[in-house]
Amino acid sequence: MSVAAKSETFRIAYYDGGDAPFVYTTAGKVTGIFPEVMSAIAHQSGDQLEEQVLPIKRVLQAFEMGITDIEVGVNPKWRSTSSVPGLYSDPFVTVNDILCYRPGERRKHESVTSFKGETIGVIANYSHPEFDASFANGSIKRADIYTNPSLLTMLKANRFNQIIISQYVKQYWTKVDAGKYNCEEGRYVQSSDIMLRVHPSKAHALPRLNAAIEALKKNGELNAILKRNVN
Repeated sequence: MSVAAKSETFRIAYYDGGDAPFVYTTAGKVTGIFPEVMSAIAHQSGDQLEEQVLPIKRVLQAFEMGITDIEVGVNPKWRSTSSVPGLYSDPFVTVNDILCYRPGERRKHESVTSFKGETIGVIANYSHPEFDASFANGSIKRADIYTNPSLLTMLKANRFNQIIISQYVKQYWTKVDAGKYNCEEGRYVQSSDIMLRVHPSKAHALPRLNAAIEALKKNGELNAILKRNVN
């Protein structure tokens, strides 16, 4: 069967609060790592895309109602409580969350217990399992901030002495304005494989999507997308 005979149109969704460089809007166009990856996958597989940019609650509702076929940029543990967990593609990128400090102020000791009695700035609603118990019992204070630029500027303004941030996000904002947003990288906090979450009604397409992801890994296009958006 030809690619054209197998191709179809997928309704895909991005979270409209998605952080640069993963998803953001410029000049009215959705761009970033996730949209570029999806465009490359569709080109490889022969499929078409209908993009939706929705608030996170609507992304989840649309998927569970079957209005959305693919949610882009997800790890299964983030959707474990969904009534429609979905199926997951092979990972197409791994993201690392890191500790970050004002330049020149990285701590020598970075174990969880070394932060007892201190405040760590984090993105609101994000989970960091290694620290979550200490946040919950109050031995470490969690400062919830809603955007990464604010998180970085508040670190610089001494609102707290350390933050947890995605390494790719940190690198992107440093590229935008190193004087305003740079921070000194500390140790990794956690790594997450990022995948496509596919609705069960599109289970037949999963092998085709995985084949496209594998081809993009082999031909270097995935790496090129990352370098274009981060470095």
